[in-house]
Amino acid sequence: MKKTALSLLFLGILLSSAYTETVMLFSEEPTGIGNERDSIIYIEDGIMDVFFSAGHIIFNGGYQQFEQENTAAQSTFGDTPSFRIAKSGGADYMLQVQLEFTQDDQDPLPVKALYSFYHLNSEEKLAGGEVLLTEAGQREEVEEEVLIRRMGRHVGTKAMEGM
Repeated sequence: MKKTALSLLFLGILLSSAYTETVMLFSEEPTGIGNERDSIIYIEDGIMDVFFSAGHIIFNGGYQQFEQENTAAQSTFGDTPSFRIAKSGGADYMLQVQLEFTQDDQDPLPVKALYSFYHLNSEEKLAGGEVLLTEAGQREEVEEEVLIRRMGRHVGTKAMEGM
């Protein structure tokens, strides 16, 4: 009886991991002036929460690689370092996110997040758009960290709708 239960448990784990899709998250360097470092961490946390909760494997590619992408030739799909890294890392999908801040330093919070979600094998863009900070709630009601994480959850949810 114990062997059967253990065998079924092992088979279930094996089969569930066989159908798990992987997502590479890249955060492009933000535009404008604000609290970039913390905001990137919080929005990525929110995005990753959504994908993990849905049973996906998501890993972070960082945003340092994007410095090269401005000058990289982009004549064909995936002709940038982020696409090559995602594909070589075995990802099925890639989510690119970029925070936009105001042009002055009066507001440390991002105004919005732009995102693009791609299926790497079919070389197809599945979703894209923007999420405004105001969609995550009112500043007076929650802490800045919570607000930016909520914004990340909105990005993650909208991206997953394209799957």
